[in-house]
Amino acid sequence: MGTLAATFYAYGQLLLNDQRVYGPTQSEATYQWLYAGLASGHYGWVYTPVNLLTHPLDIAFVAHKIHPIESEYGMGYTYYYLSQLDKDWLKSPRKREYVDLFLATTIGYGNMGWLVKEFGLDNEFGIEAMARSYYMMQQLQQHYAFVRPKTIEYADPSGKFVTPSIAHSTGVIAGSRLHVEYENGTHVYVNRGTQGTWSVKDGAGNAVELPVSGWLVYNATDGFHEISANVSGRRVDYVRAAEFEFLDGRGTWTERGSLGATGSVARRERAAGVVELIDIYGNDRIAFEAKAPGAVMAYDAEGKSLGKVDVKSARSSWYEFKPLPNGRKYVWGSE
Repeated sequence: MGTLAATFYAYGQLLLNDQRVYGPTQSEATYQWLYAGLASGHYGWVYTPVNLLTHPLDIAFVAHKIHPIESEYGMGYTYYYLSQLDKDWLKSPRKREYVDLFLATTIGYGNMGWLVKEFGLDNEFGIEAMARSYYMMQQLQQHYAFVRPKTIEYADPSGKFVTPSIAHSTGVIAGSRLHVEYENGTHVYVNRGTQGTWSVKDGAGNAVELPVSGWLVYNATDGFHEISANVSGRRVDYVRAAEFEFLDGRGTWTERGSLGATGSVARRERAAGVVELIDIYGNDRIAFEAKAPGAVMAYDAEGKSLGKVDVKSARSSWYEFKPLPNGRKYVWGSE
């Protein structure tokens, strides 16, 4: 035991020294409970036969004891658990479901984001998956990083919430319909069940229908709001955050917040009423809300100006334009 303790102590001191000298220091993980706080964070996996993408969301220990002092990220590499689930996951017709499952599980455990880029950037789905993994995690993760949970509970088939202990003893945890309220007021709802939808309410009391691997996250204090949920019978992704607004209609025209798109688009507010729009994928038209009339200038991926784009007024304070073939960024401002 003396040798084992000395070895562990040496490893711990190395990790602490690396944090002091180099800043955030990440580790491979699996023994997070032994090294919690000695490293800044670890991959969000465990080297056991348990596949965390299919195992019930059992988060109480990690949320209470580990995440207040370090941050895990992703569920490890994208492929780690997905390749165990389906050896052909990269080419599977269910690949969009797999990305949803990966992200929903990441959020359920309170982990940081992991950029899903294995599908490549030479195809539309690869861009879709990478953009979703970025925009759906970049602001969300900041709302629970290093924050202690105030409440962890699971919904039973009737919708009644029970504690983790009762969820374990009654088998309710197998449904993986999880609600976490963090001490800073962030609420996380994740439907990690394998079938059926789950109706929950957002901060304004509006019903939100969560499909399998769907989620709702909000914080009423700072106005953060994110869904990957069913809207009018189909799934859409939407984020309203301090840094940006993001919408993905997943192939069907969708209007949410101050954006309209078929694929995905991101919006950032700049100084003096300037609005910046990023056309990410799958759009033959983009709509947006603006406070005053103006003009849209287009730029390619390298930032080269492509000139002015024709804009039409869709309705009061809403405008619409057709993206250019080589356009990527569109800037709205006064003429």
